[in-house]
Amino acid sequence: MIRVVRSAGLFRNISVIYSTAVSSPSSATAGNDYASITGEEVIIEEGSSSVNIPVTILADELPELDETFQLSLVSVYFTEEVPEDMGDGGPQLGEITVSEIVIREND
Repeated sequence: MIRVVRSAGLFRNISVIYSTAVSSPSSATAGNDYASITGEEVIIEEGSSSVNIPVTILADELPELDETFQLSLVSVYFTEEVPEDMGDGGPQLGEITVSEIVIREND
């Protein structure tokens, strides 16, 4: 699980869109080492400050060294219509939008 934290305001539900991607040099392989994710969504509910993103690591029988892949936060938005008086004050991604995930060696 990867925890996503909202750092400002706990009002309104927000949706976070995320995807996985390969990283190099020691890349894990989608479908062999981890379950690929493209454009999935989690919702941080009003009053909550965080949510966990499920990441599935796949076991295989091959002896391997550490391998890596990335989880990227793609976008964030309110799940319901925003009042006009709110202007452009909707949710925004912070500075850290990519996490490097390490699958430890298993030999």
